[in-house]
Amino acid sequence: MSRVVGLWALVGLVAGCGGGGTFVTLSIDRIGGGADVASIDLALDLDGKPASTTLREPGGGPISFPTSATLSIGKGQGTLTVTAIARDAAGTELARDTASTKVSAGATSRLALSLRDGTTPADDLDRKSVV
Repeated sequence: MSRVVGLWALVGLVAGCGGGGTFVTLSIDRIGGGADVASIDLALDLDGKPASTTLREPGGGPISFPTSATLSIGKGQGTLTVTAIARDAAGTELARDTASTKVSAGATSRLALSLRDGTTPADDLDRKSVV
């Protein structure tokens, strides 16, 4: 699953015209197993400008991991914090993760999230963003 999410529309930022743009590519993996993930809620905050969206498979089936999504930031820049919450078909939370990255105008940043339930221990994944 790979998709583009227009963050700019959600937070009211104005998208740039022409080529280029400001984007954040999310890589989302799941640590551990368990029930199928039907959706991933994304809570986004770009320097105090909150937004949210939900990722689902187009056909309605379970999400396969690893997966990715691209956020279009428009002309926004600053620190983007993303909280991803995996949910089953009934809406029950299965796992979550939060990470941040610096967003620079006209560039693409990368952010990795590792969804883990409350019983899976955190490891020392390197969450450095790549701009």
